[in-house]
Amino acid sequence: MPRQISIILAFFLFLSALGAQQNCPFMRVSVATDGWVACDNTVCRIRLCNEGSQAATNARVEVTLPPALTFISASVPASVDGSKVIFNLGAFAAGNCQDFSLTVAVDCNTAPGAAICLNATATPGDCPPSAPGWDNSDLVVNGTCLGGDSINFRVFNQGSGAMAATVGYIITEDHLMKTQGILPLIVPNDSTVITVKSPNGRTYTFQTTQTPGHPFPRPISVSVEGCGGNPGSTGYLLQYPQHNGDVHSDTYCDTVSAGIMGMEKTGFPLGYAAWHWIDRATELEYRIRFQNTGSTTVQTVTLTDTLSDWLDLSTFRPGAASHLYTWSIQNRTLTVVFPSAQLPPAAVNEPASRGFFTFHIGVSPDAPAGTLIENTARVRLDNQPPAQTDTTLHRIGENFLVSKVFTPGNKHFSLQIRPNPMGESAEFIPDSENTNLPVTLELYDTAGRLLRRLESSDGRLILRREGLPAGFYFFRYRDSGGNARSGSLVVGIDLK
Repeated sequence: MPRQISIILAFFLFLSALGAQQNCPFMRVSVATDGWVACDNTVCRIRLCNEGSQAATNARVEVTLPPALTFISASVPASVDGSKVIFNLGAFAAGNCQDFSLTVAVDCNTAPGAAICLNATATPGDCPPSAPGWDNSDLVVNGTCLGGDSINFRVFNQGSGAMAATVGYIITEDHLMKTQGILPLIVPNDSTVITVKSPNGRTYTFQTTQTPGHPFPRPISVSVEGCGGNPGSTGYLLQYPQHNGDVHSDTYCDTVSAGIMGMEKTGFPLGYAAWHWIDRATELEYRIRFQNTGSTTVQTVTLTDTLSDWLDLSTFRPGAASHLYTWSIQNRTLTVVFPSAQLPPAAVNEPASRGFFTFHIGVSPDAPAGTLIENTARVRLDNQPPAQTDTTLHRIGENFLVSKVFTPGNKHFSLQIRPNPMGESAEFIPDSENTNLPVTLELYDTAGRLLRRLESSDGRLILRREGLPAGFYFFRYRDSGGNARSGSLVVGIDLK
Protein backbone atom coordinates (compact mmCIF):
# COMPACT_ATOMS: atom_id res chain seq x y z
CA MET A 1 0.00 0.00 0.00
CA PRO A 2 1.12 3.62 -0.48
CA ARG A 3 2.87 5.07 2.53
CA GLN A 4 2.68 8.72 3.62
CA ILE A 5 5.98 10.14 4.86
CA SER A 6 5.97 12.98 7.37
CA ILE A 7 8.18 15.93 6.49
CA ILE A 8 9.17 19.23 8.00
CA LEU A 9 6.78 21.28 5.87
CA ALA A 10 8.20 24.74 6.51
CA PHE A 11 11.69 23.61 5.51
CA PHE A 12 10.40 21.75 2.50
CA LEU A 13 8.47 24.79 1.24
CA PHE A 14 11.58 26.91 1.70
CA LEU A 15 13.52 24.54 -0.51
CA SER A 16 10.85 24.63 -3.20
CA ALA A 17 10.01 28.33 -2.97
CA LEU A 18 10.10 28.78 -6.71
CA GLY A 19 7.54 26.08 -7.28
CA ALA A 20 5.37 27.12 -4.34
CA GLN A 21 5.12 30.68 -5.64
CA GLN A 22 3.05 29.35 -8.52
CA ASN A 23 -0.66 28.75 -8.15
CA CYS A 24 -0.31 25.16 -9.33
CA PRO A 25 1.08 21.75 -8.33
CA PHE A 26 4.82 21.19 -8.65
CA MET A 27 5.71 17.49 -8.76
CA ARG A 28 9.12 16.05 -7.84
CA VAL A 29 10.11 12.40 -8.01
CA SER A 30 13.04 10.40 -6.65
CA VAL A 31 13.88 6.81 -7.59
CA ALA A 32 16.59 4.53 -6.15
CA THR A 33 17.52 0.99 -5.16
CA ASP A 34 20.20 -0.51 -2.95
CA GLY A 35 21.91 -1.96 -6.04
CA TRP A 36 21.65 -4.35 -8.97
CA VAL A 37 22.54 -8.07 -9.00
CA ALA A 38 22.36 -10.06 -12.27
CA CYS A 39 19.73 -12.80 -12.39
CA ASP A 40 18.04 -11.43 -9.28
CA ASN A 41 14.93 -9.39 -8.47
CA THR A 42 15.39 -5.81 -7.27
CA VAL A 43 12.88 -3.61 -5.44
CA CYS A 44 13.03 -0.03 -6.77
CA ARG A 45 11.72 2.63 -4.39
CA ILE A 46 9.94 5.70 -5.72
CA ARG A 47 9.05 8.85 -3.80
CA LEU A 48 6.68 11.47 -5.23
CA CYS A 49 6.15 14.88 -3.60
CA ASN A 50 3.98 17.86 -4.52
CA GLU A 51 6.12 20.91 -3.73
CA GLY A 52 3.59 23.35 -5.22
CA SER A 53 0.90 25.41 -3.52
CA GLN A 54 -2.06 23.64 -5.15
CA ALA A 55 -3.27 20.04 -5.33
CA ALA A 56 -2.70 17.96 -8.44
CA THR A 57 -5.88 16.43 -9.83
CA ASN A 58 -4.16 13.66 -11.77
CA ALA A 59 -0.68 12.90 -10.45
CA ARG A 60 1.24 10.39 -12.52
CA VAL A 61 4.70 8.78 -12.56
CA GLU A 62 6.25 7.05 -15.57
CA VAL A 63 9.27 4.81 -15.00
CA THR A 64 11.28 3.87 -18.10
CA LEU A 65 12.94 0.45 -17.89
CA PRO A 66 16.16 -0.20 -19.84
CA PRO A 67 16.51 -3.50 -21.75
CA ALA A 68 18.32 -5.14 -18.80
CA LEU A 69 15.24 -4.85 -16.55
CA THR A 70 11.88 -6.66 -16.75
CA PHE A 71 8.75 -5.63 -14.84
CA ILE A 72 7.63 -8.09 -12.13
CA SER A 73 5.18 -6.25 -9.85
CA ALA A 74 4.38 -2.98 -8.07
CA SER A 75 3.09 -2.06 -4.62
CA VAL A 76 0.34 0.15 -6.10
CA PRO A 77 -1.74 -0.31 -9.27
CA ALA A 78 0.38 0.16 -12.38
CA SER A 79 0.09 -0.39 -16.12
CA VAL A 80 2.85 -1.42 -18.51
CA ASP A 81 3.24 0.14 -21.94
CA GLY A 82 6.31 -1.25 -23.68
CA SER A 83 9.32 -0.16 -21.63
CA LYS A 84 7.25 2.21 -19.47
CA VAL A 85 5.61 1.40 -16.14
CA ILE A 86 2.86 3.95 -15.44
CA PHE A 87 1.45 4.86 -12.03
CA ASN A 88 -1.75 6.93 -12.09
CA LEU A 89 -2.03 8.27 -8.53
CA GLY A 90 -5.00 10.62 -8.89
CA ALA A 91 -5.53 13.59 -6.56
CA PHE A 92 -2.38 14.66 -4.77
CA ALA A 93 -2.47 17.38 -2.11
CA ALA A 94 0.05 20.24 -1.89
CA GLY A 95 2.89 19.35 0.51
CA ASN A 96 2.07 15.63 0.29
CA CYS A 97 4.63 12.86 -0.33
CA GLN A 98 3.93 9.24 -1.20
CA ASP A 99 6.24 6.23 -1.37
CA PHE A 100 5.65 3.15 -3.49
CA SER A 101 7.78 0.42 -5.05
CA LEU A 102 8.45 -1.40 -8.28
CA THR A 103 10.00 -4.88 -8.48
CA VAL A 104 12.07 -5.75 -11.55
CA ALA A 105 14.17 -8.68 -12.70
CA VAL A 106 17.77 -8.02 -13.74
CA ASP A 107 18.85 -9.81 -16.92
CA CYS A 108 21.10 -12.79 -16.19
CA ASN A 109 23.44 -11.82 -19.04
CA THR A 110 24.24 -8.38 -17.63
CA ALA A 111 27.99 -8.17 -17.13
CA PRO A 112 29.38 -7.31 -13.68
CA GLY A 113 30.40 -3.65 -13.61
CA ALA A 114 27.91 -2.64 -16.30
CA ALA A 115 25.71 0.34 -15.42
CA ILE A 116 21.93 0.14 -15.31
CA CYS A 117 19.95 3.38 -15.27
CA LEU A 118 16.32 3.88 -14.27
CA ASN A 119 14.41 7.06 -15.12
CA ALA A 120 11.22 8.30 -13.46
CA THR A 121 9.20 11.32 -14.62
CA ALA A 122 6.35 12.96 -12.69
CA THR A 123 3.38 14.88 -14.05
CA PRO A 124 1.72 17.32 -14.12
CA GLY A 125 4.83 19.16 -15.22
CA ASP A 126 3.25 22.36 -16.50
CA CYS A 127 3.63 24.56 -13.41
CA PRO A 128 5.17 27.63 -15.10
CA PRO A 129 8.01 29.13 -13.09
CA SER A 130 9.07 32.69 -13.75
CA ALA A 131 12.57 34.10 -13.82
CA PRO A 132 13.81 37.49 -15.01
CA GLY A 133 15.66 37.34 -18.33
CA TRP A 134 14.66 33.74 -19.06
CA ASP A 135 13.54 32.97 -22.62
CA ASN A 136 11.15 30.19 -21.39
CA SER A 137 13.02 27.47 -23.27
CA ASP A 138 13.43 24.18 -21.38
CA LEU A 139 15.86 21.61 -22.79
CA VAL A 140 15.61 17.86 -22.24
CA VAL A 141 18.17 15.38 -23.59
CA ASN A 142 17.97 11.65 -24.20
CA GLY A 143 20.58 9.28 -25.59
CA THR A 144 19.71 6.26 -27.73
CA CYS A 145 21.87 3.43 -29.07
CA LEU A 146 20.82 2.68 -32.66
CA GLY A 147 21.59 -0.95 -33.41
CA GLY A 148 25.16 -0.60 -32.20
CA ASP A 149 26.12 1.50 -35.23
CA SER A 150 25.60 4.94 -33.72
CA ILE A 151 24.32 6.91 -30.73
CA ASN A 152 21.80 9.73 -31.10
CA PHE A 153 21.67 12.47 -28.49
CA ARG A 154 18.36 14.27 -29.02
CA VAL A 155 17.98 17.75 -27.52
CA PHE A 156 14.29 18.68 -27.24
CA ASN A 157 12.85 22.06 -26.24
CA GLN A 158 9.81 21.28 -24.10
CA GLY A 159 9.44 24.90 -22.96
CA SER A 160 7.01 27.56 -24.13
CA GLY A 161 9.65 29.84 -25.67
CA ALA A 162 12.33 29.56 -28.33
CA MET A 163 15.98 29.61 -27.31
CA ALA A 164 17.14 33.23 -27.42
CA ALA A 165 20.80 32.33 -26.88
CA THR A 166 23.00 29.49 -28.04
CA VAL A 167 24.61 27.12 -25.55
CA GLY A 168 27.60 24.87 -26.02
CA TYR A 169 27.85 21.12 -25.67
CA ILE A 170 30.64 18.59 -25.23
CA ILE A 171 30.76 14.84 -25.81
CA THR A 172 33.21 12.67 -23.91
CA GLU A 173 34.37 9.20 -24.92
CA ASP A 174 34.98 7.25 -21.71
CA HIS A 175 37.04 9.86 -19.81
CA LEU A 176 38.36 11.89 -22.77
CA MET A 177 36.65 14.84 -24.45
CA LYS A 178 35.81 13.73 -27.99
CA THR A 179 34.12 16.78 -29.48
CA GLN A 180 32.41 20.05 -28.68
CA GLY A 181 30.02 22.36 -30.48
CA ILE A 182 27.18 24.86 -30.28
CA LEU A 183 23.49 23.91 -30.21
CA PRO A 184 21.24 25.68 -32.72
CA LEU A 185 18.39 27.89 -31.48
CA ILE A 186 15.61 25.36 -30.88
CA VAL A 187 11.96 26.46 -30.96
CA PRO A 188 9.26 24.94 -28.69
CA ASN A 189 8.33 21.30 -29.42
CA ASP A 190 11.28 20.92 -31.75
CA SER A 191 14.61 19.18 -31.39
CA THR A 192 18.08 18.71 -32.79
CA VAL A 193 20.07 15.46 -32.92
CA ILE A 194 23.81 15.05 -32.48
CA THR A 195 25.06 11.65 -33.68
CA VAL A 196 28.11 9.67 -32.59
CA LYS A 197 29.18 7.19 -35.28
CA SER A 198 30.75 3.77 -34.57
CA PRO A 199 30.68 3.95 -30.75
CA ASN A 200 32.41 0.54 -30.47
CA GLY A 201 31.12 -0.12 -26.97
CA ARG A 202 32.64 2.92 -25.33
CA THR A 203 30.79 5.20 -22.90
CA TYR A 204 29.66 8.48 -24.45
CA THR A 205 28.45 11.37 -22.31
CA PHE A 206 26.65 14.42 -23.70
CA GLN A 207 26.78 17.56 -21.54
CA THR A 208 25.14 20.95 -22.06
CA THR A 209 23.29 23.64 -20.09
CA GLN A 210 19.97 25.40 -20.07
CA THR A 211 19.87 28.92 -21.52
CA PRO A 212 20.80 31.86 -19.24
CA GLY A 213 18.19 32.76 -16.63
CA HIS A 214 16.61 29.30 -16.45
CA PRO A 215 15.06 28.86 -12.96
CA PHE A 216 16.55 25.37 -12.64
CA PRO A 217 20.07 25.74 -14.11
CA ARG A 218 21.40 22.34 -13.08
CA PRO A 219 23.77 21.12 -15.85
CA ILE A 220 22.44 18.50 -18.25
CA SER A 221 24.46 15.29 -18.57
CA VAL A 222 23.35 12.05 -20.26
CA SER A 223 25.48 8.93 -20.88
CA VAL A 224 25.14 5.86 -23.10
CA GLU A 225 27.31 2.86 -22.20
CA GLY A 226 28.28 -0.20 -24.22
CA CYS A 227 26.62 0.68 -27.55
CA GLY A 228 28.11 -1.45 -30.31
CA GLY A 229 30.44 -3.41 -28.09
CA ASN A 230 30.39 -6.62 -26.11
CA PRO A 231 31.00 -6.24 -23.26
CA GLY A 232 32.10 -2.64 -23.96
CA SER A 233 33.85 -0.21 -21.65
CA THR A 234 32.54 0.11 -18.09
CA GLY A 235 33.37 2.19 -15.06
CA TYR A 236 32.88 5.60 -16.67
CA LEU A 237 29.14 6.29 -16.62
CA LEU A 238 28.89 6.76 -12.85
CA GLN A 239 31.71 9.32 -12.94
CA TYR A 240 29.34 11.78 -14.62
CA PRO A 241 26.04 13.27 -13.38
CA GLN A 242 22.95 11.76 -14.97
CA HIS A 243 20.33 14.49 -15.37
CA ASN A 244 18.29 14.89 -18.57
CA GLY A 245 17.31 18.50 -17.86
CA ASP A 246 13.72 17.90 -16.69
CA VAL A 247 13.21 19.12 -13.11
CA HIS A 248 10.26 16.73 -12.80
CA SER A 249 12.45 13.74 -13.68
CA ASP A 250 15.03 11.69 -11.77
CA THR A 251 17.60 9.21 -13.09
CA TYR A 252 19.17 6.59 -10.84
CA CYS A 253 22.22 4.66 -12.07
CA ASP A 254 24.35 2.01 -10.42
CA THR A 255 26.60 -0.82 -11.55
CA VAL A 256 25.82 -4.52 -11.43
CA SER A 257 27.59 -6.27 -8.55
CA ALA A 258 27.96 -9.85 -7.36
CA GLY A 259 25.98 -9.10 -4.20
CA ILE A 260 24.77 -6.42 -1.80
CA MET A 261 25.77 -6.49 1.82
CA GLY A 262 26.89 -4.46 4.80
CA MET A 263 26.89 -0.72 5.41
CA GLU A 264 28.01 1.76 2.81
CA LYS A 265 27.67 5.40 1.84
CA THR A 266 27.97 6.36 -1.84
CA GLY A 267 27.87 9.78 -3.46
CA PHE A 268 26.56 9.95 -7.04
CA PRO A 269 28.08 10.93 -9.40
CA LEU A 270 31.31 9.33 -8.24
CA GLY A 271 33.29 12.16 -9.82
CA TYR A 272 35.61 12.37 -12.79
CA ALA A 273 38.78 10.23 -12.85
CA ALA A 274 40.86 9.32 -9.79
CA TRP A 275 40.47 12.83 -8.33
CA HIS A 276 36.64 12.59 -8.22
CA TRP A 277 36.19 15.97 -9.91
CA ILE A 278 32.72 17.56 -10.02
CA ASP A 279 31.53 20.95 -11.14
CA ARG A 280 30.21 23.13 -8.31
CA ALA A 281 26.82 23.23 -10.11
CA THR A 282 26.48 19.44 -9.72
CA GLU A 283 23.65 18.11 -7.56
CA LEU A 284 24.89 15.20 -5.47
CA GLU A 285 22.77 12.21 -4.52
CA TYR A 286 23.94 10.30 -1.46
CA ARG A 287 22.82 6.77 -0.64
CA ILE A 288 23.33 5.28 2.82
CA ARG A 289 22.96 1.51 2.84
CA PHE A 290 22.58 -0.68 5.95
CA GLN A 291 21.97 -4.33 6.86
CA ASN A 292 21.17 -6.43 9.89
CA THR A 293 23.95 -9.00 10.14
CA GLY A 294 23.09 -9.87 13.75
CA SER A 295 21.05 -12.72 15.20
CA THR A 296 17.81 -10.90 16.16
CA THR A 297 15.31 -8.68 14.36
CA VAL A 298 16.10 -4.95 14.36
CA GLN A 299 13.14 -2.69 15.07
CA THR A 300 14.61 0.82 14.69
CA VAL A 301 17.40 2.16 12.48
CA THR A 302 18.93 5.61 13.06
CA LEU A 303 21.27 7.31 10.62
CA THR A 304 23.35 10.38 11.48
CA ASP A 305 25.38 12.29 8.92
CA THR A 306 27.31 15.51 9.61
CA LEU A 307 27.12 17.33 6.30
CA SER A 308 30.20 19.03 4.89
CA ASP A 309 30.43 22.81 5.26
CA TRP A 310 30.74 22.91 1.45
CA LEU A 311 27.28 21.44 0.91
CA ASP A 312 24.37 23.89 0.54
CA LEU A 313 21.72 22.99 3.14
CA SER A 314 19.11 25.15 1.38
CA THR A 315 19.08 22.62 -1.47
CA PHE A 316 18.64 19.51 0.69
CA ARG A 317 15.87 17.20 -0.49
CA PRO A 318 15.11 13.77 1.03
CA GLY A 319 14.72 11.03 -1.54
CA ALA A 320 13.55 7.47 -2.01
CA ALA A 321 14.17 4.98 0.79
CA SER A 322 13.50 1.37 1.67
CA HIS A 323 11.25 2.03 4.70
CA LEU A 324 9.08 4.70 6.31
CA TYR A 325 11.30 7.39 7.81
CA THR A 326 11.42 10.80 9.47
CA TRP A 327 14.28 13.27 9.18
CA SER A 328 15.66 16.48 10.66
CA ILE A 329 18.77 18.65 10.35
CA GLN A 330 20.31 20.44 13.32
CA ASN A 331 23.77 22.05 13.43
CA ARG A 332 24.50 20.53 9.99
CA THR A 333 23.83 17.02 11.33
CA LEU A 334 21.23 15.06 9.41
CA THR A 335 19.30 12.52 11.51
CA VAL A 336 17.09 9.93 9.82
CA VAL A 337 14.98 7.51 11.84
CA PHE A 338 13.28 4.36 10.53
CA PRO A 339 10.93 3.70 13.49
CA SER A 340 9.58 0.38 12.27
CA ALA A 341 12.24 -1.06 9.96
CA GLN A 342 11.76 -4.63 11.23
CA LEU A 343 14.96 -5.94 9.65
CA PRO A 344 15.28 -9.72 10.10
CA PRO A 345 18.77 -11.25 10.43
CA ALA A 346 20.52 -11.70 7.09
CA ALA A 347 20.87 -15.42 7.84
CA VAL A 348 17.06 -15.68 8.01
CA ASN A 349 15.97 -13.40 5.14
CA GLU A 350 18.85 -11.71 3.34
CA PRO A 351 16.88 -9.37 1.01
CA ALA A 352 14.65 -8.14 3.86
CA SER A 353 17.67 -7.59 6.13
CA ARG A 354 18.80 -4.64 3.98
CA GLY A 355 17.68 -1.03 3.77
CA PHE A 356 18.78 2.35 2.42
CA PHE A 357 18.09 6.08 2.42
CA THR A 358 18.88 8.65 -0.29
CA PHE A 359 19.01 12.42 -0.35
CA HIS A 360 19.85 15.14 -2.86
CA ILE A 361 21.95 18.21 -2.09
CA GLY A 362 23.89 20.85 -4.00
CA VAL A 363 27.39 22.23 -3.55
CA SER A 364 27.90 25.63 -1.95
CA PRO A 365 28.33 28.23 -4.71
CA ASP A 366 31.20 29.66 -2.65
CA ALA A 367 33.26 26.45 -2.78
CA PRO A 368 36.60 27.34 -4.40
CA ALA A 369 38.28 25.16 -7.02
CA GLY A 370 40.13 22.31 -5.33
CA THR A 371 37.70 22.06 -2.40
CA LEU A 372 37.49 18.53 -1.03
CA ILE A 373 34.01 17.39 0.06
CA GLU A 374 34.10 14.35 2.33
CA ASN A 375 31.19 12.73 4.14
CA THR A 376 30.82 9.78 6.49
CA ALA A 377 27.58 8.49 8.04
CA ARG A 378 26.91 6.49 11.20
CA VAL A 379 24.31 3.72 11.41
CA ARG A 380 22.73 2.57 14.68
CA LEU A 381 20.61 -0.60 14.73
CA ASP A 382 18.31 -0.46 17.78
CA ASN A 383 20.57 0.22 20.77
CA GLN A 384 23.73 -1.29 19.33
CA PRO A 385 26.88 0.87 19.12
CA PRO A 386 26.79 2.90 15.89
CA ALA A 387 28.79 1.64 12.93
CA GLN A 388 30.58 4.02 10.59
CA THR A 389 30.25 3.86 6.81
CA ASP A 390 33.08 4.47 4.39
CA THR A 391 33.85 8.07 3.44
CA THR A 392 32.66 9.58 0.17
CA LEU A 393 34.94 12.00 -1.65
CA HIS A 394 34.36 14.70 -4.27
CA ARG A 395 36.61 17.52 -5.41
CA ILE A 396 35.43 20.80 -6.93
CA GLY A 397 37.07 21.56 -10.26
CA GLU A 398 36.84 23.71 -13.35
CA ASN A 399 37.66 22.68 -16.93
CA PHE A 400 38.84 19.28 -15.74
CA LEU A 401 37.81 17.16 -18.73
CA VAL A 402 40.84 15.78 -20.57
CA SER A 403 40.84 15.76 -24.37
CA LYS A 404 43.04 14.13 -27.01
CA VAL A 405 44.32 17.32 -28.58
CA PHE A 406 47.81 16.13 -29.53
CA THR A 407 49.55 13.18 -31.13
CA PRO A 408 51.37 10.93 -28.67
CA GLY A 409 54.87 11.39 -30.16
CA ASN A 410 57.75 8.93 -29.94
CA LYS A 411 56.71 6.13 -27.59
CA HIS A 412 60.39 5.46 -26.79
CA PHE A 413 60.93 9.01 -25.57
CA SER A 414 60.24 9.48 -21.85
CA LEU A 415 59.55 12.67 -19.93
CA GLN A 416 59.17 13.31 -16.22
CA ILE A 417 57.15 16.15 -14.66
CA ARG A 418 57.99 17.03 -11.06
CA PRO A 419 55.56 17.52 -9.43
CA ASN A 420 52.32 16.77 -11.24
CA PRO A 421 49.97 18.07 -9.84
CA MET A 422 52.09 21.22 -9.55
CA GLY A 423 51.96 24.00 -7.01
CA GLU A 424 53.90 27.14 -7.85
CA SER A 425 56.11 25.43 -10.46
CA ALA A 426 56.85 22.15 -12.24
CA GLU A 427 60.05 20.91 -13.89
CA PHE A 428 59.99 18.99 -17.20
CA ILE A 429 62.90 16.52 -17.37
CA PRO A 430 63.58 14.37 -20.49
CA ASP A 431 65.41 11.04 -20.42
CA SER A 432 69.22 11.05 -20.15
CA GLU A 433 69.87 10.68 -23.90
CA ASN A 434 68.13 13.96 -24.72
CA THR A 435 69.01 16.28 -21.84
CA ASN A 436 71.26 18.61 -23.87
CA LEU A 437 69.00 19.28 -26.86
CA PRO A 438 67.11 22.57 -27.29
CA VAL A 439 63.44 22.10 -26.38
CA THR A 440 60.10 23.90 -26.65
CA LEU A 441 57.15 23.57 -24.26
CA GLU A 442 53.64 24.71 -25.18
CA LEU A 443 50.83 24.85 -22.60
CA TYR A 444 47.16 24.75 -23.69
CA ASP A 445 43.80 25.03 -21.92
CA THR A 446 41.03 22.43 -22.38
CA ALA A 447 39.64 24.33 -25.38
CA GLY A 448 42.99 23.98 -27.18
CA ARG A 449 44.06 27.62 -26.76
CA LEU A 450 47.80 28.24 -26.45
CA LEU A 451 48.56 29.86 -23.06
CA ARG A 452 52.36 29.64 -22.69
CA ARG A 453 55.37 28.89 -24.87
CA LEU A 454 58.75 28.27 -23.23
CA GLU A 455 62.14 27.44 -24.75
CA SER A 456 65.36 26.03 -23.28
CA SER A 457 68.75 25.23 -24.79
CA ASP A 458 69.59 22.30 -22.50
CA GLY A 459 66.46 20.15 -22.35
CA ARG A 460 65.24 21.16 -18.89
CA LEU A 461 62.31 23.51 -18.48
CA ILE A 462 60.60 25.01 -15.43
CA LEU A 463 56.98 26.09 -15.81
CA ARG A 464 55.93 28.65 -13.20
CA ARG A 465 52.32 29.07 -12.19
CA GLU A 466 52.25 32.88 -12.40
CA GLY A 467 48.49 33.23 -12.06
CA LEU A 468 47.33 30.02 -13.75
CA PRO A 469 43.96 29.02 -12.21
CA ALA A 470 43.63 25.58 -10.65
CA GLY A 471 42.53 22.89 -13.08
CA PHE A 472 43.58 20.70 -16.01
CA TYR A 473 45.93 21.83 -18.78
CA PHE A 474 47.64 20.12 -21.71
CA PHE A 475 51.23 20.37 -22.84
CA ARG A 476 53.32 19.56 -25.89
CA TYR A 477 57.06 19.09 -25.35
CA ARG A 478 59.38 18.89 -28.38
CA ASP A 479 63.16 18.79 -28.78
CA SER A 480 65.31 19.66 -31.80
CA GLY A 481 65.93 15.96 -32.45
CA GLY A 482 62.30 15.38 -33.44
CA ASN A 483 61.21 13.77 -30.18
CA ALA A 484 57.82 14.87 -28.81
CA ARG A 485 55.61 14.09 -25.88
CA SER A 486 52.19 15.47 -24.93
CA GLY A 487 49.96 14.99 -21.93
CA SER A 488 47.97 16.64 -19.16
CA LEU A 489 49.07 18.74 -16.19
CA VAL A 490 47.10 19.50 -13.02
CA VAL A 491 47.70 22.92 -11.49
CA GLY A 492 47.17 24.12 -7.97
CA ILE A 493 45.31 21.18 -6.40
CA ASP A 494 46.20 19.71 -3.02
CA LEU A 495 45.74 15.96 -3.39
CA LYS A 496 46.50 14.96 0.20
